[in-house]
Amino acid sequence: MRRIGLLALAGVVLLVAPASGATAGETASPGRPRVLVLTLPDTTWSSFLAIPDGSVRSVAEQSAVASLAVRTADPVDTDVSAYLTLGAGRRATAADPEVAGSARQEADGSVTSTDFAAQAELNARGRYGATAGALGTALAASDRRPAVVGDAGPPGTTEQRAVALATADGSGTTPVGRVDGLVVAEPLAPGGSRLDEDAVVAATGDALESADLVVVELSDVRRAVEAGSDVTAVASATERTDRLVGRLVELATPSDTVLLVSPTTPGEVRQLGVFALRGPGVVPGWAQSATTRRAGYVALEDVAATLLGTLGVPVPDTVGDTPVSSVEGTPVGARLAALDRASERAEARDRAVGPVAVALVLLAILSGLVAVVLLRIGRDASATHRWLACTTCAVPVAAFLTGWWPGAAAGPTAITVVVLVGASVVGAVSVALTERTVPPSATLVPTGLTVAVLLLDAVTGGRLQLDTPLGYSATVGGRYSGLGNQASAYLVAATLAVLTLGWSLGLRRGVPPRRLLAGGAALGVVVAAVTAWPRFGSDVGGTVAVLVGVAVALALLVRPDATPWRLLLVFLGAGLVASALLGVLGWWDRSRPPEQRTHLGRFVDSVVAGDAPRVLSRRWAAATDVFTSTPWTLFVPVLLLALLLLAWRPGGRPWAVVERHPELAPFGASAAAAGAVGWLVNDSGVAVAACVVAVAVPVVAAVSVAPVRPGVAASTAGDRTTPVVVG
Repeated sequence: MRRIGLLALAGVVLLVAPASGATAGETASPGRPRVLVLTLPDTTWSSFLAIPDGSVRSVAEQSAVASLAVRTADPVDTDVSAYLTLGAGRRATAADPEVAGSARQEADGSVTSTDFAAQAELNARGRYGATAGALGTALAASDRRPAVVGDAGPPGTTEQRAVALATADGSGTTPVGRVDGLVVAEPLAPGGSRLDEDAVVAATGDALESADLVVVELSDVRRAVEAGSDVTAVASATERTDRLVGRLVELATPSDTVLLVSPTTPGEVRQLGVFALRGPGVVPGWAQSATTRRAGYVALEDVAATLLGTLGVPVPDTVGDTPVSSVEGTPVGARLAALDRASERAEARDRAVGPVAVALVLLAILSGLVAVVLLRIGRDASATHRWLACTTCAVPVAAFLTGWWPGAAAGPTAITVVVLVGASVVGAVSVALTERTVPPSATLVPTGLTVAVLLLDAVTGGRLQLDTPLGYSATVGGRYSGLGNQASAYLVAATLAVLTLGWSLGLRRGVPPRRLLAGGAALGVVVAAVTAWPRFGSDVGGTVAVLVGVAVALALLVRPDATPWRLLLVFLGAGLVASALLGVLGWWDRSRPPEQRTHLGRFVDSVVAGDAPRVLSRRWAAATDVFTSTPWTLFVPVLLLALLLLAWRPGGRPWAVVERHPELAPFGASAAAAGAVGWLVNDSGVAVAACVVAVAVPVVAAVSVAPVRPGVAASTAGDRTTPVVVG
């Protein structure tokens, strides 16, 4: 009986022990998925791909890989804002990064982020609505346990342990972890210390026994970068980190998911980081997300939703529902080489955007000033001036076409030269095609080419949008697919030029006005449809701008004497039509799976959830920041007003220049309307209006001082030349 009693007691103990309270030594439930996340701060793909047969390369060959946009809500990303972003699933900001990264080891095996409350309060008021600790809170609500292992500070301190922010719950606590005893003094190492690899491996193994999600920071490279070490020391730290990755990955079982991610990149200039996801259900190839909708690119804010989905935890409303998915891609060697090239192209784009944009602005100013002088002295422009205007109009399309140039990763000087040479060639062809017949239509060639190229690019995947001088930047992370704000602005301005100049040319050629009206309306519908459709342009502001601009242009082309009140009604009506169209498309987009939705569907989702005021407030704040970033933006509204005045009829008659070239009135008014709308509804703000102006100024300059061929451009009544218009 005594033996039976002892056996029964032992059985009770074995049954009760697993159900006891959460402790550091508790074993995770068998059969549940586990995720091991290795963070590699201040590294890039090129850091590890330079190591032959390295561990990171080996993991990447078995994973869905991507270039990681590490942008946070701060102008300069820090490890604190990065780990807050990872744990919030939205872009987060940091209050006093020096203090915010502190964390202490508790006696019960948990880890506490000591300045967590300040971070949570700051982000609750932030533009992106980031909820600090959202990942940890969601895991706790579903009975999943996170763990953290890492220390980037000197031995014996509690500083530089920002990694604990990624796994903390709403109170700043991670239930399992180790942040003490992981760093040892090493006089020859950068900063005088390094990770104790054996201690990190042991702590990670213990954490995997008791947690569902384990986040481990490998901080030796960051320590070397912070110490300002030379290339050799950084390379040595990278190799040491690579070996440690191999040891830690061996702790994972085939049923575990392994994620490599670099939350920060080296230097003050933002670069693309590392992302590699391996595990059950993951197809080795490319990773992509609903944020990017482009294979090979994901964002730091996508990580939280991905981890929750892998662990079978519902994604809360406080976390962006943008999980990473995998798709088959090119062979392994080609994928890894493409990741390395992507970083080079992104860096080259960010360095080239300034020179190309400045060149465009200077050319637009020069063409406009020459036109003003010629109008003042009463002379027609020469072919040289028309070439200058056409070259200016061709700069945007030439910049986008560099996406097909094999040397697109060259330096900013080479890229700028290629863009200007290409634009010059287009300008010369434009003048040659129109010089003998219709000089006022010279800019119809570069603007028509712009419309054709951007529409074709939008419906074929938008390859020319990413990492081209006037396209969007992968490192900034605002957009990766569809039409960017700048591209959309150039498309709208070029469309209005094609519509108004084409109408004038058609009248000269005897085309019936009704046919011109049908053609103009069809052009507007096509451009608006491509711009709005989620799988193509997916651009909200561009859709509203093009519909408003086309409507105003057609109203003035049909009725040149239209009153301001009639134009205002047209303006408002087009805006309502655009809003209705976007609402329908957004509702349809919202009905799709989260990984397929665009920002249009997510915006509708925010409206339904009552979060629209915050989103609109964030976009308005971003637009305000752009407008106040430089005093030169003050000239943009002045130029928009000048364009609008082209449609003004002082004393009931058009301006003299408009009387000679009636197409200027509808073009100027529609460009001003589209630029103003683009300014108001885009988070790029005045930058969108500036792009419209950059195309509109050379178009007006070329047309206003072009000669009017008797018998071709006008009909003669006595000694007075009367333009042929519809009305």
